Amino acid sequence: AGALAAGLDAAAADCGGGGGGGGGSGEDEPTSAEWKARGGAHFKAGRFKEARECYGEALDLEMASDYCGGKALASVLYANRSVCQLKLGDHDAALLDAGRAVQMDRQNRKAFFRKGEAFHAMQRYDDALDAYLHAQHLCEEAGEPPDPALEKRIEYCERPAKDR
Repeated sequence: AGALAAGLDAAAADCGGGGGGGGGSGEDEPTSAEWKARGGAHFKAGRFKEARECYGEALDLEMASDYCGGKALASVLYANRSVCQLKLGDHDAALLDAGRAVQMDRQNRKAFFRKGEAFHAMQRYDDALDAYLHAQHLCEEAGEPPDPALEKRIEYCERPAKDR
């Protein structure tokens, strides 16, 4: 129970709640943002299992604090954990996390791209195409330049099955 309380204290401190900065037990615990940064460092180094665990810790803190960092942060964390799941070959878990990322923030184009990637890995190309097209639509709405990786995936999914 002590670790959970410390995590809750850290989450509260991360959201501006909790003690007034005076030596509380949660100060040594990483915040969700720090867990996210650690996950990013592990991911860049190719340590996908460690990255997945860090994103999981950040998500646990966000859930425990009722998403005080905002649902957009939770969406990014789920999308990041999804790509780790893909790299580790767990396509079902990747799809589940990508779906959660989309639920948390319907404007997160990376979440839709990750969902497409999970479907693609499962050879569910029609579902992948739907997710990729939604990501492309969000990209266009935001006035962002076309994403070459996304364009390539869409082209692949649009091919007849015999040509894949």
